Amino acid sequence: LSLGYDCLVEDQEKAQMHQLLYNEVEAHIRSHLATITIPALTERFHYSSDFYNRLIHRYGGTTYSGLLQRIRLEEAASLLRGTVLPIEAILERVGYQSRGFFYRLFTRQYGMAPGEYRKIVRSGVS
Repeated sequence: LSLGYDCLVEDQEKAQMHQLLYNEVEAHIRSHLATITIPALTERFHYSSDFYNRLIHRYGGTTYSGLLQRIRLEEAASLLRGTVLPIEAILERVGYQSRGFFYRLFTRQYGMAPGEYRKIVRSGVS
């Protein structure tokens, strides 16, 4: 019984540590959107690239690419709502080099092009 309990406590502590690490990784991704890579995460946190993929899948419910795309689009939407930055500057700031790719992803996520999104959210129409 004692050995089983010790293993359970260890597993719970490990899960809590991994959740905290996931939160740190996500925060790091958010603060380095334009330049973040798996090798940069490896250098920063000292785990293997496979570990990040498993961690993000378990605690974020997606892949590294999926998480990065979601965070980038959320930040782009926030900048469209809260700044007057040109769309070109926004897509560069969040890490997209291709305007067409950014527009396709943004339109798929929000149901409209970035310029339309900015116009609608600023006019208060929902």
